Amino acid sequence: MKRTLYTIAVMSALVWAALGAPAMAGPLDGALNQLLVSRDLRSTRYSICVIDASSGEVLAEINADEPMIPASNMKLLTTAAALDVLGEGFVFRTELSVTEPATQGGKPDLMIQGDGDPALGDPVLLKEANLTAEDLLDGWVQAVKETGAASFGRLIVNDRVFDRQMVHPSWPVGQLNRHYCAQVAGLNFHDNCLHILPSPASQLGAGPTVSSYPESPFLQIFNSATTGGANEFWVDRKLGSNEMTLRGRVKTRIYTPVRVTLHDPPIYLAQLLKHRLGVAGISVDQIVRLGAGENAPSGRPIHRVETLLPAVLKRTNQDSVNLFAEALIKRMGFALTGSPGDWENGAAAVRHALANRLGTLSAGATIADGSGLSRDNKVTSRLVAELLGSMYQDTERGQTFMSSLSYSGKTGEQSRVGNGTLDGRFRKLPAGHWVYGKSGYINGVSCLSGYLVITEPSDPANPDQSDQAKQTIAFSFLFNGFGPPLSNRSLKDVQDRMLVLIDEQARDWR
Repeated sequence: MKRTLYTIAVMSALVWAALGAPAMAGPLDGALNQLLVSRDLRSTRYSICVIDASSGEVLAEINADEPMIPASNMKLLTTAAALDVLGEGFVFRTELSVTEPATQGGKPDLMIQGDGDPALGDPVLLKEANLTAEDLLDGWVQAVKETGAASFGRLIVNDRVFDRQMVHPSWPVGQLNRHYCAQVAGLNFHDNCLHILPSPASQLGAGPTVSSYPESPFLQIFNSATTGGANEFWVDRKLGSNEMTLRGRVKTRIYTPVRVTLHDPPIYLAQLLKHRLGVAGISVDQIVRLGAGENAPSGRPIHRVETLLPAVLKRTNQDSVNLFAEALIKRMGFALTGSPGDWENGAAAVRHALANRLGTLSAGATIADGSGLSRDNKVTSRLVAELLGSMYQDTERGQTFMSSLSYSGKTGEQSRVGNGTLDGRFRKLPAGHWVYGKSGYINGVSCLSGYLVITEPSDPANPDQSDQAKQTIAFSFLFNGFGPPLSNRSLKDVQDRMLVLIDEQARDWR
């Protein structure tokens, strides 16, 4: 049986060296309050909590117990819980198998069995492994070829690890075509999005030429876009189907693909595999989906794709991919109950993990989804900061958790290092002072939670070698209810200044 494996490297020694760093003492409340008042935040509500990650000492708290919408900071709860519920060594497995003919002279069947893996066909992880989605599909086709059969009766879809409610009821209906609202299924592929690249035609007013990836000629795509004017191109997908209409104008070639979500990803994946098998001369009569009470046929595995949990955590936190967080919460629900994972049993699994770590502090959390896209999520900054402190002190799982976070900092006056959603932020922090964490934004909500890691050069003559940790501070800044003239950008500026203030006082008090 052929097998594909995704892996990622663990975190840098810089962060993990921070374990056991000395604690500072002294309240920050007054200084932070003064900063917040000076910024004229109007009716914006906020919940702030800052703790010493090593000792758990509370350094500052402002409305720390007020429940707030966390936006993507919700992913911190989801990924921490996933390490506790699924275990650091958990592996997602997607399997392609072949069954023997039911009758003599009959045709064998193929079956794809999903495990809820959000990384199956993920372009980013595939690129890290020097692969493409085409390579993955080619591997499946080759495995089928090696069975020696040229015709199959059924391609069976077994996606029952999750329920089939693929869109959360509280997600914004007007944004369900956007990549961050990708449907969540027991079988996912290519982030459950189609990539479309338009190029202008030679004649003004004519329809642009379009390529899609993965190539899916079985989809209905209508081209109502025109050439000329400006690059204002978008894709409408009719809700409840994969019927798409290209709209707008294309002036010059567009190199960044427009991503549009796919409806019912398991069936789309089956259609894609059936198409690719057909191109290779292998026929499939029909695609069928296993019903809730239907027994899955036993078959011989011919190909398996495996994804390690740390790879999924990295894409969830570092790149803030909502699909990955939602697959994690549903997979936890399945692990906890043995029933198809859904948002209800997934939320119960997260609450269970939080209660084990934080005790009664976890009781105030309202968990609707795993990514924070839902406005029904509510957490306090104290809960988030205390969870970060707990993960920091966890010698078994903490390193994997922290390595999944985005980071930003400087190694010298002109040398900046960063990745993920925090890349480019915190420019006013000194060299060797790093932020590892998670940003979050939905309309009227701007959040930042993570760790401020203060280091000193191990060799004073070489300031680029900053690996001696002196202080690690866990923080959670949750801002809700802002509107014009305030924006996410202005709130991010406030958050960055808050970290500079914390950093300055930490240096004064050490």
